Amino acid sequence: MYSRLLPKESARKHGTDAMDPKNKLEKATALYAIGDAAEKLKKAGADDVEVGTFIQGARQKLAEERPEPEKYAKAYAAASRFAESNQ
Repeated sequence: MYSRLLPKESARKHGTDAMDPKNKLEKATALYAIGDAAEKLKKAGADDVEVGTFIQGARQKLAEERPEPEKYAKAYAAASRFAESNQ
């Protein structure tokens, strides 16, 4: 059987640290900006699919520009556990 890694342990094991406060603030600000832009799109007459597509694309781009090492470490640990359990 494998040992289950907690997110912080996994982050330490893979050489990543939690997102620093400056990046967290910038990401939160960007998320609010995405929300404001989505509201403007909706008020301008865009349908729900267009607004949802905009939000999804904007959040994906934000994740690429401001990655969260802790989330990557969690995903890596989950994928590793899955791979080990299916051998």
